[in-house]
Amino acid sequence: MKPNKSKPKALVIGAGISGFGAAIYLKQRLAYEVIVSDLKPPTSSIKKRFEDLSIPLIIGPQTETLLEGIERCVISPGIPRHAPVIKLLAQANIPTESEIDLSLGTYQGAWMAITGTNGKSTCTALAAHLIKQAGMEAIACGNIGLSPSEVLLESEHGSRYLCVELSSYQIEGSFKLKPNVILFTSFSKDHLDRHGSMQGYFQAKWKLVDMSPDAFLICSRHIIDMAQVYGCNLSSARTIALDEEDKLTFNDSTPSDIKLCEINPKLQTMRWQGHTIKLDSHPSLYRHDFINSCFAMLGAHLLCGLDFAALKQGLSSFKKPRYRFEHIGVYQGHPIINDSKSTNTEATLVALQSMPSPVLLLLGGVAKDEDFSILSKAQSQIRMIIVYGQSRLKILSEISELSASIDVIQCPNFEQAVNQAITAMQAKPMPMLFSPACASFDEFTNFEERGQRFQHLVASRLPLDDHL
Repeated sequence: MKPNKSKPKALVIGAGISGFGAAIYLKQRLAYEVIVSDLKPPTSSIKKRFEDLSIPLIIGPQTETLLEGIERCVISPGIPRHAPVIKLLAQANIPTESEIDLSLGTYQGAWMAITGTNGKSTCTALAAHLIKQAGMEAIACGNIGLSPSEVLLESEHGSRYLCVELSSYQIEGSFKLKPNVILFTSFSKDHLDRHGSMQGYFQAKWKLVDMSPDAFLICSRHIIDMAQVYGCNLSSARTIALDEEDKLTFNDSTPSDIKLCEINPKLQTMRWQGHTIKLDSHPSLYRHDFINSCFAMLGAHLLCGLDFAALKQGLSSFKKPRYRFEHIGVYQGHPIINDSKSTNTEATLVALQSMPSPVLLLLGGVAKDEDFSILSKAQSQIRMIIVYGQSRLKILSEISELSASIDVIQCPNFEQAVNQAITAMQAKPMPMLFSPACASFDEFTNFEERGQRFQHLVASRLPLDDHL
């Protein structure tokens, strides 16, 4: 008898959603013996999933001993490039890869990659929804909360279309991605602690385009301008500029073969290759929801070949991911919007520009390295501001131009700010926009917990109607 050959051994660094997906893919599809390492314990639900699959989970310092016998290593996207374990792996000549490369690097099916500072989760979920509602199989995965490794565990050649949200962290560590379509939804200041500069952040995103010379790239005029500013290769993709008519005039240095998709938020129409499509089944009047819908529809059309008439039928039944400019109710004819996902000033500016009338704006939390004076661009959309949290003094100093003509109130914490906003609404009803432009970590675990608490406080004190 021949002796049983031992299984090759693989290591996964990081015990989050990506780490779990990589571990189960390595074990069940590629027949590796897998261990998972993290400096901190995972959530109880993730921990139980590792236990149920008998995948060892090692919590604590990552030393040379951890690497003994390891032939392959998958690095989760949240692990910084300068982490000591990365250096140890390089010194030991152990090949490393991302979970995204592991699952999608050799994938032969059709898929769409969605990236951008803001809007990518909504576009990802919406594109998959539209495709499914038009009668074809599709699934949303990636940074949206389900790893591609889990989706592709059973088969890499299924009939489903994949809509994959990718963060800059995921793209940065990947080298083999070749999507059929790329949506680059937006770009603004974020993650500079990881990427070092705006240029570094943009180039981390643009790496996806460089890896995919045959992909359609759908982006705004702003993205094309930034690509030129940062010296990126625009000719490496079939580029489509999706924007409003007055933004679709380019300078002489812009490649002349860029295709145009003209959109009109007021009329809720998009014009593509001589055809005008009216998104008449779109349930929202909000500007950025319309723009996200145009991105998702054009992406789905190019990915699957479905016509727009079939795709737009799914718009009316789509429910956005929670806490992303979420309409939670109406008080005396005025909408209340829960935009807890807004963690940067650009997201809040977009939210303000989407409101049909001036609002009571709640801002606060832990600010990133941004200047809040940008919000003065939407001064006409603001009636009152309530500022709270750890960064309230920084915010107050940077919105001084606004405070000269708009009532601004300071509160020490989140709950007092929301209660103050509710009191103001009761005294003089107006639209309320909770779009904090900050991270939540001074008082909450994440933006979801913050958004849930906002909704509870509002619902407990204000009698809300469902519709305007």
